[in-house]
Amino acid sequence: MLPIILLHGAIGAKEQLDPLAHALRELGHDAHTLTFEGHGDRPDRGRPFRVPYFVENILDYLDQAGIEQANLFGHSLGGLVGLGLAHSHPGRVGGTFTLGTKFVWTPEIALREHKNLNPEKILEKVPKFAAMLAKRHSAIDWQDNMAKSREMMSDFGANPPSFDHFAETQQPTVISIGDRDNLSTIEESMQVARTLPQGALQVFPNTKHPIEQVNVPMLADAINRAFSL
Repeated sequence: MLPIILLHGAIGAKEQLDPLAHALRELGHDAHTLTFEGHGDRPDRGRPFRVPYFVENILDYLDQAGIEQANLFGHSLGGLVGLGLAHSHPGRVGGTFTLGTKFVWTPEIALREHKNLNPEKILEKVPKFAAMLAKRHSAIDWQDNMAKSREMMSDFGANPPSFDHFAETQQPTVISIGDRDNLSTIEESMQVARTLPQGALQVFPNTKHPIEQVNVPMLADAINRAFSL
């Protein structure tokens, strides 16, 4: 089986995926985690947060680890990055599995999501979350990370992912979504799954968007089945 690279979401870091990596290793997979630039302990490179730059981060990791080809799991933003790599460097990707990835963006949707990434409100209303973000992002101020994430969402709103782009991706791909996800929707996930030449849709029951609230054994089992074919 190919190694599996686990990709985190916006304002995230690789540590969030450690439980999933452990569960996949228990199932016999060679699971890896990495952190995108400007997140966690990885320094910012002075450029905006963009999918192509995060794709570069994966390629750098694969080259450094001596991995020629891998399967990809991406949570939320990580799913867009994984699909970006599958499209731009198809020979490096065996298959992709996304969870809770937002595919449909408009300026209005981007503005709505901005409200969830307001440092002042987070400090005021959920200081424990602010403290957790400060601890998570040791190489960049968490508020700077959040500001760059907001700007990235604005770019998604102005330049949304192309469904034609997905239609060109030939690798087997599972588009999964929790039935209680408050960011993405089953409908848009189904649309992408149908657009992909080898796409499949999976809906997880009683599952919200945050990766910390996902049933890890259930998710690991689904990934294992997808990547063991």
